Amino acid sequence: MERRFDPERDITHQDWIRILRDLKQRRYRGNVPDFLSTAMSITVLAPQRRRELGVDDELWEEVRDELKGERLSQSWSAFSENAMYAATVAPERREELYLDVEYWHQIRAELEILRHEPNVKFLARPAMHIATLFPDLRSELDLDDAAYQGMMAELETKRGSNWPYFAEYAMYLTVLFPHRRGELHLDDAA
Repeated sequence: MERRFDPERDITHQDWIRILRDLKQRRYRGNVPDFLSTAMSITVLAPQRRRELGVDDELWEEVRDELKGERLSQSWSAFSENAMYAATVAPERREELYLDVEYWHQIRAELEILRHEPNVKFLARPAMHIATLFPDLRSELDLDDAAYQGMMAELETKRGSNWPYFAEYAMYLTVLFPHRRGELHLDDAA
């Protein structure tokens, strides 16, 4: 009998206390990307507990400052990743994340360069950021069957050996190709 993950059942009250304590420490270390990454994971696991993460106006200004710096230095990959984290953690504040036409053109150009690389594994991560940030523009990513097959081949190289990478790459494929999730065989003994 298959047992699905349930955060209310599978994460104890003590677990939550430790998770929120760790998140608070990450916040006050001043590493906004580290905080956002962890907060996004928590949000995905237990969206009903998102309000407990401590995303207040002060933190949000730090997030905006981080994103502004990444844009000024044209660190488009870091900007995409942190904007995706922030949009997931605080979707009601998405409009404040500098997601404008200039950014769209810059990241599209970066994706086009990656698309022509011999190994498509480097395309998956930034494409997932874009698909998450701009769900209405997902079709403009032009991810065809060849891209899917290349990404699946990369996933298979990690199945059974490098679990963190396997899980991360499976997440990319799940976001980019939700209609093909069953082909990932994630419910099997991966």
